[in-house]
Amino acid sequence: MGELYDFFVNSYSTYSTLDIILEFLAFWFGIISVIFAKKQNIFVYPTGIICTIITMYLMYKVNLLGHILVNLLYTIISLFGWWNWSRRENNDLAVKVSKFSFIDLPKSFLIFFLIIAVSYTHLTLPT
Repeated sequence: MGELYDFFVNSYSTYSTLDIILEFLAFWFGIISVIFAKKQNIFVYPTGIICTIITMYLMYKVNLLGHILVNLLYTIISLFGWWNWSRRENNDLAVKVSKFSFIDLPKSFLIFFLIIAVSYTHLTLPT
């Protein structure tokens, strides 16, 4: 039992209480966001945004740029999605929930390689 305790609890021994609470909140907001996504509920966006903003703050504290950029991208996409999903035309949603299609693949690769380029540039610039 001691090894299990050490694995889960001792790793947080150097963390502040605030950081532990923030990580706990980010975890649960992420879980709740996934549940809302499964139910196709618009609350997927605010819960996901809260999760990613908290995560960006925690990643900033330990200087993990890649994680910050990915979460920033999630936040921006969530803001756009929230706005887009909220729009109505003739009392009906302007955008319907749809699945990822093959046509979306090039856009996804472009975003991925853009994040790689920004991260690589940041790491190779002289400090």
